[in-house]
Amino acid sequence: MLKLKSVHVHSSRAGYLDDVELRFDLKVSSLVEPSYANLHRVKGKRTHGVVYEMDERDMMTMDRVEGGGRSYVREEFEMTLYPKPGQDPSLKQTLIVSAYICHPNNLSGLVLQDHPPSKRYLDVLRRGARYHKLDEAYCQWLEQHPHTELPKLQFTAEQQAAVESRCISAEELRAHGWKESHEKTENIEEWEALWMSIKGVVFDIRYGRYGPAWKKHNAGTDLTMFSAGRVAIDDATLPTDLCHLLPIHKDYVNATVVDFASQYPIVGHMADRDKYDF
Repeated sequence: MLKLKSVHVHSSRAGYLDDVELRFDLKVSSLVEPSYANLHRVKGKRTHGVVYEMDERDMMTMDRVEGGGRSYVREEFEMTLYPKPGQDPSLKQTLIVSAYICHPNNLSGLVLQDHPPSKRYLDVLRRGARYHKLDEAYCQWLEQHPHTELPKLQFTAEQQAAVESRCISAEELRAHGWKESHEKTENIEEWEALWMSIKGVVFDIRYGRYGPAWKKHNAGTDLTMFSAGRVAIDDATLPTDLCHLLPIHKDYVNATVVDFASQYPIVGHMADRDKYDF
């Protein structure tokens, strides 16, 4: 996960936070990733995890990709480290660490509400917990935690009509990418159309839950392979082309199409959509 966020880690140690509880209550309007982890300061609770050592520049990158201070904010916690092999377990070593927490008064206006996360998201936490040999009871709690199933690919009659309404070339898609005019125009109602495609379906992403930074990066591009890569377990399961998509990749891409169709207007289909035969 940290590699995908383009941050470099110098070292890592496992440990736990006392009087802190992990909940999945950062609920968002997404059908594929409906909720994310959140920390709450609760007396008597304990949350296990891993602390990573990184440069301040990488922490700034983390701040940006974790909501830019609008949803998650970075706060300090005291972490008790697991003893190293051969170390006396009675000699506790603590460390002041930074972690992200979302408060009820967050600037994104998100209402905190417990909701099962996606299996993809939970699996990232489960694999990380096992890899770093976190507390067994905590690992089992993660493994038994319920998840939200992915939606199946289906369109309403109106959405299907929108898909068929226009055939769009790769050049047209790129032409509807981010421009300087978007930077200079403060009123989003006056923005030029911003197109993005996934599995051959083209959406106008001017509006919706993602901010300008995301739109600037993704407008005019195809997100099919990026979406497929989100469920990669390791480099061996990271698809490099459509021919190497596994069922888990295809299911996630199809679900993402449904998710985007619930958020953004459909403007047509790509001229080469027949290559997406799943």
